[in-house]
Amino acid sequence: MAAFMCSGMRSISKSKFAAKKLLQQYVRASKLEPYIRISFCNLTVMQSNPSYKYMSTGVDLKNVSCRTEKQIASGVNFVSLRHKSDSVINESHIINEDSDQKEDKKEEKEKEWYQSSTFKGVAAVTMSSLTVGSLAYLMHVQGEPVRTESGEIIVDEFSGKWNENFSRAIQRYINPSREQLLPDPLQAPYYQPPYTLVMEITGILLHPEWTYETGWRFKKRPGVDYFFSKVCPPLFEVVIFTSEGGMNADPLVNNLDPHGAVMYRLYRDSTKYVNGHHVKDLSYLNRDLSKVIMIDCNEKSFQFHTRNGLKLKKWTGDNDDTTLIDLANFLQVVGSSGVEDVRTVVEYYSRFDDPMGTFKENQRKLEEEKQRRLAVASSQDQKKSWFWRK
Repeated sequence: MAAFMCSGMRSISKSKFAAKKLLQQYVRASKLEPYIRISFCNLTVMQSNPSYKYMSTGVDLKNVSCRTEKQIASGVNFVSLRHKSDSVINESHIINEDSDQKEDKKEEKEKEWYQSSTFKGVAAVTMSSLTVGSLAYLMHVQGEPVRTESGEIIVDEFSGKWNENFSRAIQRYINPSREQLLPDPLQAPYYQPPYTLVMEITGILLHPEWTYETGWRFKKRPGVDYFFSKVCPPLFEVVIFTSEGGMNADPLVNNLDPHGAVMYRLYRDSTKYVNGHHVKDLSYLNRDLSKVIMIDCNEKSFQFHTRNGLKLKKWTGDNDDTTLIDLANFLQVVGSSGVEDVRTVVEYYSRFDDPMGTFKENQRKLEEEKQRRLAVASSQDQKKSWFWRK
């Protein structure tokens, strides 16, 4: 019985030693496997058949180290080794899946944080602070006082106040960008037209249209070319004065006036901002207002100089419209008549809902009166010639 137990203990110890040795050989083989790129099945075949000692499916065994050959010759059971390698690979996949799950949970937590009300509140406060700070800085810089060439500060109505820079910046924002919007009138030997015509483009010369196919486009009003050919110098100094921004309006004016009839262009920065509207203050034009006519479709645009402004109906894209042709004839009559103060003429026609229709009717009556007088004069001449025949 004792002998049997001793033999059993020896077999157990031998099995433990064999298992330990097998594990060491597996670790060594697993370290070498990525470099020799050979499967355990091929190794088993080569062990059983010596003729395949230096043959393999696409593998040059000459590069295999002597250590690996000893392991092959030691009779290792590669089938069990393969099962163990598969278990180790499965364990590595499980570890990778656990790490992926942890990363997914981390990303979900980050998304929840970005979508939380706390993050949105912090972001809103930060953006508001940056915006207010930037505006305050810009207002401070824009509100700096004007200095002379020597660097001395020019005293104005805001000097000495605690908020002088802020008040000065606000005043500069609501007022035109400069004191004189147009240069001084030309002097001899250059020619200065006697009258100044100030025109809006939106609703007068152009109509914005939007479609799904083209987006925003500007339609040219019928008679634009004829209009500019009649009101250009020497009768009028044409000035485009619009409440649109310069970056948007300047290309439109280039397309409207390819021949250069427009002498000056004024945009939104030249207007005065009053009660939410950009007003065109004609007193900044540096021109005699008795010789200035303004054409617009919004009476608020010339609310400071109603006697100079002629309001026309806003053009909505009608292809049969003839307003510009009638307006060109009207301005040609005014310019060629040598009117001393155009405000009297503009004020008269501004009383009617359709100024150009009224002008055409007056022209028709004037032509009829002219024809009647010619007929009367012709009849009197005939009577005189008959009397002298007698």
